[in-house]
Amino acid sequence: MFKNIRGLKTTCSQIDLILVNCPLRDYGDKPKDSYEVLPPLGLGYIATYNASVGFNVGMIDAESEGLSIKDIVDTIHEAQPKYVGINLLTPTRLVALHIAEMISDEIGLLVGGAHATALPYRTAIEFEKVHPNTTVFVAEAEVAVSYLLEGKPRVAIPGICWIENGAFRVSPGSCQIDNLDTLPPLNRDFFANDPCLDQRTGWIESRILGSRGCPFTCTYCAGSRTTIGTKVRRIHAELIAKEVAELVTRHNVQSIRFVDDLMIIDERRVRSILEALDEQGVRIKWDATGRANIMARFSSEFYDYMVEHGLHEVAIGIESGSERLRTVIHKQVTEEEIWTTVRQLTDRNVKVKCYLIIGIPGETAAETAQTLTFAKELMKHGNGLVRASIFLFRPYPGTEEWNKLIANGWTEAQLLEMGAHGSGERAKHSVLTEHQYAELEPEVLAKMIEAYNAEQKVFLQDS
Repeated sequence: MFKNIRGLKTTCSQIDLILVNCPLRDYGDKPKDSYEVLPPLGLGYIATYNASVGFNVGMIDAESEGLSIKDIVDTIHEAQPKYVGINLLTPTRLVALHIAEMISDEIGLLVGGAHATALPYRTAIEFEKVHPNTTVFVAEAEVAVSYLLEGKPRVAIPGICWIENGAFRVSPGSCQIDNLDTLPPLNRDFFANDPCLDQRTGWIESRILGSRGCPFTCTYCAGSRTTIGTKVRRIHAELIAKEVAELVTRHNVQSIRFVDDLMIIDERRVRSILEALDEQGVRIKWDATGRANIMARFSSEFYDYMVEHGLHEVAIGIESGSERLRTVIHKQVTEEEIWTTVRQLTDRNVKVKCYLIIGIPGETAAETAQTLTFAKELMKHGNGLVRASIFLFRPYPGTEEWNKLIANGWTEAQLLEMGAHGSGERAKHSVLTEHQYAELEPEVLAKMIEAYNAEQKVFLQDS
């Protein structure tokens, strides 16, 4: 119906809402490089829920499709929806502001996401300056958005804020959904890239979110319990299995990636999902995120069970090769637990993806080198089964690291100075801060990551 908008009901003349997955940068300036982009599942749930209660909703995945800001805005103006919603992450803030500035004031603007949730006042002020018809959503927005679309006044909708006559207004409370089982299954018609062909495996892959929240308190993480302040909520295993079975039947999906903050959280939870899949008659490849301090305690028999039921890759957060820094950031993972987990997986031919961060506040040059050395040791142990994704530290609003930096004299404006750099596979990771928080400067750290990636690429190709 409209180019780049997915999921609209073509039988309806009125478009209630278009959701925009904000791009990292304006791809009109430079075309998007080829790298994997996860589907915006949060926006997908908002779209699915609101479509299920009768609204005509569409989605523009500007990051996946590499759209320019002009393309996004032109498409919105052609469609003339009542509202446009933009998900706001800290690295995409300036791009989102540029988009908002160009959207007609006649169209209501909805802004939400992790950044808006952490900084609602600042977000409302910034976006009202460029678009005077802005509503900011704090935390989860499925239900709150539906209230707005049905015409409820903003003062009657919990968990939103806005600027009115120059004053900051807040509607207290929350529309958080405590029972995720009440949500309809994700409508994949809203996504540009799910299901999709996984270039590394050659399998048709889809991504599933089986829970929301994380019980841990890592100081750098925008999804930690201390940052978002909510408990972990899980979708029932039987509903997950039914969703997987539908994906297999409808889309010939061969692999599932669980994108929960922590899917492999305990043996009982994993078994419940795999047993539910058995009851559906589904055996499928799957990968998920785990923690070494949890998985190091698993029995050999349970590792065998997971592999027999399709496990092919696990992502684990290591963050630093320095025991001191892992303690500082509340990672609660020891080197022994990391090695135990990696060996249990690689001994069974399961791939391991390790996440690490360099440039953590207070990190010395020696600790940076220690992290890179540890990553190389893990890579070489796996004989091609272990790879690392190394990121530059970025201060995210609401996290303990953010709060400590503010307490030490940094301003919000300074901490928000970051932008997308780099090309190729690194384009999505090389979001550089403009300030130095560790002994080594961000530009130096970025070059160290580039050198590591080049070495890893050669090693994995030769393995």
